[in-house]
Amino acid sequence: MKPTNRGKHTADIPSAQVIGTLERAGYVTRIDDPGDGRAKLACLTARGRAATRVLGSSTEAVLATAEPMTGADPRVGTATC
Repeated sequence: MKPTNRGKHTADIPSAQVIGTLERAGYVTRIDDPGDGRAKLACLTARGRAATRVLGSSTEAVLATAEPMTGADPRVGTATC
């Protein structure tokens, strides 16, 4: 997911700030977007993948709910970085 993908229903907190918090906590890492040299992609780290396993189906529900708000495909960013 690109940190800049924001929908009209998202909170007023900039997505880059949220991604930064998750990055500092070790849940995601940012990588260059191969399709857009100006952009970054947020990928789950091993710690982030472990957290999603603990959360189980709740994670899928959250991602499915977020998709219409962000326009992001919930499966994007789940690849190993």
